[in-house]
Amino acid sequence: APLVVSPGATVARVGPVFTPAEHRRHGYGAAATSAIVAELLEVADLVMLFTDAANTTSNGVYERLGFQAVGEVVDLDVVPSV
Repeated sequence: APLVVSPGATVARVGPVFTPAEHRRHGYGAAATSAIVAELLEVADLVMLFTDAANTTSNGVYERLGFQAVGEVVDLDVVPSV
């Protein structure tokens, strides 16, 4: 995603991160995410990502990489009544 530049900070976003089932639990996703974050921190003040709150495995990886939860997002489909 493009960098978001504001007067307070430049923010970069990582996502989505996906590892095929047959390649999981080898550290590939964590290594790739870590490398991307290191590159982004050269051009941005903050790096953020969206994650599935129910996925404890990926959230554990993100916490070990230094990410912390700061909020939740809810998607709503609003259908007008007729």
